[in-house]
Amino acid sequence: RLNMAEYWQNYKAALDKYPALKTLEEKTQVPKEYAVIGMGALFMCFVVFGVGMGFVCNLVGFIPPLYYSILAIESERSDDDELWLTYWCVYAVFSLFEVFIHTLLYWIPFYYAFKVAFLLWCMHPSWRGAEFIYVHFLKDVFVQIDGAKPKSPATAEPTAKAD
Repeated sequence: RLNMAEYWQNYKAALDKYPALKTLEEKTQVPKEYAVIGMGALFMCFVVFGVGMGFVCNLVGFIPPLYYSILAIESERSDDDELWLTYWCVYAVFSLFEVFIHTLLYWIPFYYAFKVAFLLWCMHPSWRGAEFIYVHFLKDVFVQIDGAKPKSPATAEPTAKAD
């Protein structure tokens, strides 16, 4: 069983993995452990009081996926490309859906907190929420739409010309 000092040491060791936090610590002279706790507390205030949550949701929904998408593009693996492409497809559909029912969403308490949780679930590589939504919902819709439309000239079967 870990005591508080061991938890703190594990927390500090986990933060040491991120060079950006070391740079932040050097520039602000605030220990990275306290900076992360402060940012987390500020984030929780946004969630609880709803102030600026649209902005926070956009930060959560764009910044980490953008960063990891660029890493995926630059990597040799293809599984990470698929993960982030799936996330962006789900995010696009979710955003379109959100635009049309925005006035209703305003009345849902803690909507932005749920949205942040949803986005984190979608983007987290272990949870693979975007993949779940794509496989169980979006893929069927796409197949129905794509199957109903005529093939593009590039993918259409060549027809025999009459002489």
